[in-house]
Amino acid sequence: MEGLVGQPLMDTIMYKYFNKWKFKHPDRYDFIEVANEVVIEKMNHKYSEGMDWFFDQVLFGTNECDYAVASIENLEAPSQRGFLNGTEECEIVESGIGAFISSVILHRKGEVIIPQEIKITFEDNSSRQYQWNGKERSYEIQIRTDSPISLVEIDPDKKNMLDVNFLNNSLKVERTKSHWMRLKWKMITVMQNILEASSLMF
Repeated sequence: MEGLVGQPLMDTIMYKYFNKWKFKHPDRYDFIEVANEVVIEKMNHKYSEGMDWFFDQVLFGTNECDYAVASIENLEAPSQRGFLNGTEECEIVESGIGAFISSVILHRKGEVIIPQEIKITFEDNSSRQYQWNGKERSYEIQIRTDSPISLVEIDPDKKNMLDVNFLNNSLKVERTKSHWMRLKWKMITVMQNILEASSLMF
């Protein structure tokens, strides 16, 4: 729960719970009541109905939490400008001019539903953060960028300790021989253009 609400708010919950029930005989429902009061007051914009949905799954349920990065695909974008974003399968679509159209597929393999943070890192070492409510069985992020995706991580800061398999929470794209060959020929082409341009100057 601390991963969802943050350590400062979790400390507030524990402080209020202790002061309210010290020297008494509280049970789990008393803690849930305090947690809901604090969360609704401090995080109403995100958890307006409290945390019952969380406790019902992890405290009173027996299901497992397991999220996985299923696949990453980097495709070279067509030469024409623009980006079609009318496909029903895409949950997130970002328009823009870029050399690659990349797609990430995420899976919810368990029954427990927890909101997830997604970090996508590109080959140029830049990165982007996304939010997923975690409800869908299969979720797609599709973006167009100048650099292909190199790494995708679910819950990169390991806030969700309920996940039963951290190994499938990330997926790295292995650079193939053909990828390096494309880079090699691109560099050769660039150097040839530079040499030709230089020769025209003398």
